[in-house]
Amino acid sequence: MVMDMKKFKLNLTSINDQEKSIFQGEANVVQDGDKYICTYLDSRDKDNVVSVKLVLDVNEAYIYQTRRSGVNTMYFKKNHTYQGKYYFHDSYFDLKIETQEFYRDGLVTFIKYKSYLNGEYNGTFEHRFEFKEKGECCEC
Repeated sequence: MVMDMKKFKLNLTSINDQEKSIFQGEANVVQDGDKYICTYLDSRDKDNVVSVKLVLDVNEAYIYQTRRSGVNTMYFKKNHTYQGKYYFHDSYFDLKIETQEFYRDGLVTFIKYKSYLNGEYNGTFEHRFEFKEKGECCEC
């Protein structure tokens, strides 16, 4: 079964321990039942543009970040702890994510989690992904 890919506007608001950043761009989105598969380029850091793939389900999400140094995989589900590796430049770290909040309402997803690198607290993060079909106004 071939699913149609649509182009959407993406508004991503990220907060790391009260420091806020906003990314607005274009994303390719495919719907597979209740699941959305989204891809976009995150260019907030011009020196480290990241290719991102999101798999957003009703109660969980995967984020795959492709960097020059490797692919970072992150898994989020409320009250779940994920452990993996985090690649950045020529280094990698042991990653631990404790998801505190997760909800998805249609094309809006909110994730709040604590992050640890090599066992040390790295911060509390919040991400709000909002996808709008082109031509719709985003109120983010």
